[in-house]
Amino acid sequence: MGRASNLRALAASAVALSLFIGAKADIDPVTGRAIGGDVGPRNFAEYCAGELSADRKEKFYAERDKAERAIAAGNPGDAEAAMYEALGAVYRGGSEESDVPVKCLGQPTARRWLAMRLDLYRLQTQQASNERARAPQLFTAADRGGSAAVVSLVSDQRAGDFRSSLRALEGFIERVTNEREYGAFILAEEDAIATAFRDANGPLLQFANQQHRDALNAEDQAFHRAPTEQEFAAAGSVGSAEMLAKAVAGVELDTAMEREAILTGIRVGESQQFLGDARDWNLDQYSDVSALPSSQRARQRGDTMLAKANDTTQGLEVRDNYYEDAEWYYEFGEFDDLARTAKLQRAAIQPALQAERERREEQMEQAAADMEKKAEAVQQAVDDMQKTEAEKKSFNEEADALEAELGF
Repeated sequence: MGRASNLRALAASAVALSLFIGAKADIDPVTGRAIGGDVGPRNFAEYCAGELSADRKEKFYAERDKAERAIAAGNPGDAEAAMYEALGAVYRGGSEESDVPVKCLGQPTARRWLAMRLDLYRLQTQQASNERARAPQLFTAADRGGSAAVVSLVSDQRAGDFRSSLRALEGFIERVTNEREYGAFILAEEDAIATAFRDANGPLLQFANQQHRDALNAEDQAFHRAPTEQEFAAAGSVGSAEMLAKAVAGVELDTAMEREAILTGIRVGESQQFLGDARDWNLDQYSDVSALPSSQRARQRGDTMLAKANDTTQGLEVRDNYYEDAEWYYEFGEFDDLARTAKLQRAAIQPALQAERERREEQMEQAAADMEKKAEAVQQAVDDMQKTEAEKKSFNEEADALEAELGF
């Protein structure tokens, strides 16, 4: 497929993303101003003034009919491409997300166009299981089930998809409002969809706010909760292994602190996950990310972890882990100065930590060598014992033979 065909396919696929589509133009029919700054049509009547040529109208109707046949045959891609060509034929300028050019052909044509688009959306919803089906699902839900269906559909989505859907709803409401103010007629079907979206918007915002609060509450519980029996057992097994290493190899370890660091790390991981969820569900606009509730909570957690890391009674490995956690929290909240401080303090203990790791490694290597020598000595003793037993047996057998020969 050539570059031109690729561009056409991309443009055609955009049909499924907005109820209003059109080609990009010099004049915006909503504002009445050209992109270059010249004054354009001031209202819908001026925008539609002047007859299109017969060949352009003929192409529009031909491509529209082709799109309808493609939908009936279950071919959404062909339908999108035909709709793109049809819009290009009647395009008079304006927003790339507008059906105003089609409306210039009259209400019956615009109504048929809208019905065709909704049929296309229903087809796409049936055939697609990925994100390309989300926008069609919004409109078909509003068209068939009203605001309740829209709320049910969107509230079942993940946070990122929820945001995208909410933007699509708000964008459509705004476009209908702008077209009405521009003087264009609004079809009853369009108005019903816009009303469903408008009615769904409030409950969806409330839902997102509740999800945001729930995530922050879950984070607080996760960070402060007591370890479970399973977590204690897992941390204890690690401690037992370390104690064995210490007993065998003489490696110095603080198993109690190591176990506590493991248990803290589990809770920190859950805390960080819930903070991410809270951030995703927060739809409020903040010019400063550090002012977000999730960021403020992250700063509290970062301060806690930094205090633990600065406790010199802790082992260096434990402190290193705590510094890493503090860095994450500060960076998540975009407290750059605090993150830099934690990073520098962590860097300051690295030479001593590295020396400690090397010393432990040497101790373990020496212990392994000693164990190997002991194993060899034990094996030699076993071999010598077996050899002695074999010689003793041979001697006894020879003595028995001699006695038999002599008649003893």
